[in-house]
Amino acid sequence: MSLLEIVKKVDNFTYGQPPSELYTLVSHNGAQSLGYIVPLVAQELSRFKDVFVFTSKTITIHHHLDTIDKRNQAFARVASDLKQNGFIKGWRDELFTIYYPTHEPYLLVERAFSPLLGIVMYGIHVNGYIPPHLSSDGEIKFWIPKRSKTKSTYPGMLDNTIGGGIGYPYGVFETVVKESYEEAGFDEGFIIKNTKAAGTVSYIFCDLETEYDQSIGLVQPEVQYIYDLVCDETVAPKPIDNEAESFHLMTLKQVWENVVNGQFKPNCALIIIDFLIRHGYITSETEQEYK
Repeated sequence: MSLLEIVKKVDNFTYGQPPSELYTLVSHNGAQSLGYIVPLVAQELSRFKDVFVFTSKTITIHHHLDTIDKRNQAFARVASDLKQNGFIKGWRDELFTIYYPTHEPYLLVERAFSPLLGIVMYGIHVNGYIPPHLSSDGEIKFWIPKRSKTKSTYPGMLDNTIGGGIGYPYGVFETVVKESYEEAGFDEGFIIKNTKAAGTVSYIFCDLETEYDQSIGLVQPEVQYIYDLVCDETVAPKPIDNEAESFHLMTLKQVWENVVNGQFKPNCALIIIDFLIRHGYITSETEQEYK
């Protein structure tokens, strides 16, 4: 695949003109669009008439759910019902936050329910790498994990060194520290000393047929907070929570080949491309579709 094809595989939503079959999830006061919902999910939600009000292609949270506590209880009840009837897969027992207005928590939602609501999901990705000046052969290298074969999503594929969703009540850097230990065995002191914030990557993924299972699609907006983690050859990550089955130290050439051959989890390939642009390995001279 070309790099642009890789990007479009993840960021494939038509901005400003969403597919006509989607429903829009709207706040209880009718003032804010919160997410996009596919028809089969909408059909399930229509059973909960005390939680959702349907009008044409809009699903509005019921006006009586006018506090965050009321909304949390209602959505927890809906999620539990969908779990029991098998509609929600891979229950995580972790809460994601919907923000409205702006930085204010509006609703806490079970992580496994969140993709079905098409809400913005927030996460962190950390690029663990050995820069040329710390490398024994003067070549940049990357610590790349292989996802466990038992993972419910993208089993056995390659990943970024560390990654995870930002669950309630953790902040961004708190999540970096937590996930760095759980996934790679790095302690807090090492992370604080060696990580550097590198911006954000945002995208909207849309698959109306097969992403969630063989019959239910989804729209998944995501904002990823990106960090670079400088390592040397004396420090190696090791799996702790078994989400990764192993880590491999890869050269730039090996990483590149795995990216273009589709071996990385799609959004992780996007994060790798972002790293290579920021560090000058992808430029307008090396990539004809660079803009």
